[in-house]
Amino acid sequence: MKDLKICIPIIFVLSVATACNHTSSHWIKIDDFESSDPLKNWTLADPQNETNPIVENPQVTEIRHEDGNSFLFKKPAADGIVGNRKAISFKRLPTDVPVGEIYTFYIRLRVEYFPNNHVLGWGSAEPKVILENVYDGFEPSLRVTDRYDKQLPEKNDGTLMVNKDPWYDHIFNFSKGRKAKPMKLDTWYEVWCVADNRTLSKGGQKYDVYLKGGDEFPQQQKVYEGADFRMKRERPIIIFQSTCNTGPMDNPYGNGGLMYDDLYMAKGVLLTSPID
Repeated sequence: MKDLKICIPIIFVLSVATACNHTSSHWIKIDDFESSDPLKNWTLADPQNETNPIVENPQVTEIRHEDGNSFLFKKPAADGIVGNRKAISFKRLPTDVPVGEIYTFYIRLRVEYFPNNHVLGWGSAEPKVILENVYDGFEPSLRVTDRYDKQLPEKNDGTLMVNKDPWYDHIFNFSKGRKAKPMKLDTWYEVWCVADNRTLSKGGQKYDVYLKGGDEFPQQQKVYEGADFRMKRERPIIIFQSTCNTGPMDNPYGNGGLMYDDLYMAKGVLLTSPID
């Protein structure tokens, strides 16, 4: 019996280690920006460039390096340049999310500064449609901004937002019973987006969001339940897309940048971290 008691914890530890390895293997990398040519498979476009005098290809989308890590840095134009209304960057997913399936998307985000206006997410539109319709390419999406929206009762303050018909809604700190606080600058946040690509009749075309990062969310927490796909096309999700803009020439929003890293996807609901 003494030998048996010694063996049981060992078997348990081995089982846990096996389970952890099995779970991590479910993550599929979209991009971590560590390759020799990180932007090779990305499309960058400025389809509504209203800068005056004209600045060709005004968006700033580049790879940056910090403490041995590479990440994507994106803003609609360099500081002081306004009028770029739609700075688009997108990449095809390594595997499609079929209609009827639930997938979890993972991403890390970091805000350079406010004011800004960024929307990012995963969509069902082909590249040509994205370039023509931009925001209508999205299905599940996230928004980072402090711009004023006449559709909302108060000015945005930099709190992460989701798409909620008929506009956007702020994420919540359910443990405190209130809206979440604005995103901290120069702070990496981990985001899990659980996208339900079942049909509307099956209760799909919705997504939940989990967040970890900053002083407010030191541990992973669900911050929104039942956000709405933007277009509800009931088609496979095929692309990761990000869009930002400086606003109109006569009333610019601001050029603050957003940093992206470690984009992953996994079938089903998976709330582990693919980078741990």
